[in-house]
Amino acid sequence: MKKEQYTDQQLVELLERRSPKHPRMIDRFMMQAFLDGKLVLQDEAVSGKGKVITTSEFVERLIKAGFHKATDGGKGMEASAYRKLWPKTVVQPVSYAGRFDELLLVDLTITLDRLVKISNFFSIIRPEDCQNLVSSPMGKDGKMLLRYIAFIQLGKKNLGRTVEDCRKTFASDEVGLVLAEGLHLPVEHESYLRQYAVDLPGSACGKFAPFVVWVAVDRPYFDANLAQAAHPHYGSASRGSEVIPLS
Repeated sequence: MKKEQYTDQQLVELLERRSPKHPRMIDRFMMQAFLDGKLVLQDEAVSGKGKVITTSEFVERLIKAGFHKATDGGKGMEASAYRKLWPKTVVQPVSYAGRFDELLLVDLTITLDRLVKISNFFSIIRPEDCQNLVSSPMGKDGKMLLRYIAFIQLGKKNLGRTVEDCRKTFASDEVGLVLAEGLHLPVEHESYLRQYAVDLPGSACGKFAPFVVWVAVDRPYFDANLAQAAHPHYGSASRGSEVIPLS
């Protein structure tokens, strides 16, 4: 990326344009980096634009798990080709900052049963017994997106709340994670699942709500609870309604 040089006056103008929602002070090291032309403006707090987030760590997790071999309905592709499908960076919408700060790379060309196998899930219920309560993200052509990047929250803010309550109180730009998205979590967010169970309020298995968690046998576990049940270590995950589509 090309470096941008700034005069002292331009730097002052940039600082004055900082969003009031992000009052973080710029320390002297960042100030010097600006003056030396070594810092590229990518920070929402400085530029007023969304935060730039790299995806490489998540892509490599997918490849390590074998997503590239199962993609396209099981046809698969080379790891290098799969890596090229995903953008290296994405820009988080400004309104998502502090709300949906985690990424989730979603590949719906992989069937539910293959997602279960890839993550080595232990499950009592069958994925096909569940249905989505929310519509899938759509492309500009009106067709369902098969691959996209979502900005999510993993449910920590909703610990101890029922799925039913969370569904009723989601913001207008907020959508509960569906089962297919949740089946990606063990690969992309294993560390969180080792601490908390993630409810998936965008799907239902009859009167039950599916959830995923890491269990003592060192495997991810997929099951469902009553949507009216609350547990201090369970929380509903959701995403922003705006996603990044893959071409």
